[in-house]
Amino acid sequence: MAKSKQERIEEGKRKYVESMLAFNGTEFEFDEGYLIRFELEVVEVSQDFPLGFYYEFNLFGPDKGGKPTVRILAAGNSHAPTDAKHPYDHWHETKKDGGNMPIGVKKGRSVKVDDIGAHMGYFVDRSKKLLAELGVSEEILGCSAES
Repeated sequence: MAKSKQERIEEGKRKYVESMLAFNGTEFEFDEGYLIRFELEVVEVSQDFPLGFYYEFNLFGPDKGGKPTVRILAAGNSHAPTDAKHPYDHWHETKKDGGNMPIGVKKGRSVKVDDIGAHMGYFVDRSKKLLAELGVSEEILGCSAES
């Protein structure tokens, strides 16, 4: 028996959520001690989490020892942004020193997020751009994921 249009829509939504959750805990390692980390989980839809996801996307740069511990670009909804109470979706731009080197992130500013997958893609694009500005190859040297 063929599925109804509504059943296909619901199945598509379920598969979309499952595919997004597969990124939870994934880390991509880059040259010179840079790393992208994705955290993503389903939460109850609310005014703070209108898409039903809790997420943190982070690009880390190397500390003085070369380990990727310095957050230099971030998107998430772990707290309210500085310029809005709801929803929690926000973006942390890169804070740079006088020599144009990333030294952390600025306070979170609210962003409109209509699709978590598109938002993740935008974060990856911005991360690649920042890596290019720093002269770091966007070639992935390693990948690990939570199981």
